[in-house]
Amino acid sequence: MNILTFKLQLFMKHFLTYATMLLTLAITGCQEDKNDDNNPLQPSAKTHNTIHYTTTDGEIISPFSVEAIDATLVSNTYENGVGSLVFDKDITSIGERAFMGCNKLTSITIPKKVTSLGKALFAYCPNLAEFKGQFATEDGLCLINEGVLYAYAPASKATEYTIPEGVIIINMGAFVESKSLRKVTIPNSVGNIGIQAFSYCSNLTEITIPSSVTLVGESVFYSCSSLSKVYCRPTTPPAIARIMPSDPFLGFGNTSGELKIYVPTQSVNLYKEADGWRDYESVIVGYGY
Repeated sequence: MNILTFKLQLFMKHFLTYATMLLTLAITGCQEDKNDDNNPLQPSAKTHNTIHYTTTDGEIISPFSVEAIDATLVSNTYENGVGSLVFDKDITSIGERAFMGCNKLTSITIPKKVTSLGKALFAYCPNLAEFKGQFATEDGLCLINEGVLYAYAPASKATEYTIPEGVIIINMGAFVESKSLRKVTIPNSVGNIGIQAFSYCSNLTEITIPSSVTLVGESVFYSCSSLSKVYCRPTTPPAIARIMPSDPFLGFGNTSGELKIYVPTQSVNLYKEADGWRDYESVIVGYGY
């Protein structure tokens, strides 16, 4: 079994039984749509039924779950340096796992009439460097809609990234395998950090969980092998989202041997006794800020 198959199986185990988080989205996420009808990778009035993309080898890709797209695929071609998934009608929804594991995908354009996205739709796409079109941020590195950060482009060369203000959920697997990132700044608007949100970010060395976070998913920082400093600012330990009650947290599994989890001094005992966090009791340290 190769490593990609193993990771996909692990991710599928998490995904298939993951309960939807019950949170009212009251904040519209920061997002910037880019319009340029002269650019073939930008959606126009004539391409609402088409998803444009590029690949590492100039060949077509097959979506992991084409059924997750709310239209019927009629053709998939790659011409003049651009791939085109053409559907029988305008696309309004790209759902769960639609492009998961498409390891040759380098860029993708979301059509302008899309109104909803699903979980893990671009997880384990290690060469994906840019998003365009609907819900793409101005820098092309994220897809954000109504306060939910659905995906980050893992092939970005950025070593530091600041998540835009107004994001309230970092979705399941959003940053998975973003290997260039050394530091991520999470705004104080974020309340939930999803399952495997930052797993396999092998160069991530430091991260701060802001005081607004109340829920983190299992395996959230799993296999971030360079992670040595976690500053967790909530005075009450965030709850742990699991698939099954008996599942281990594994939030900081396979991280640096020098890992320290810094928590508010007055909350050290709370963290050391809290579900999931107690697994890392020996590396929990108090600090003031």
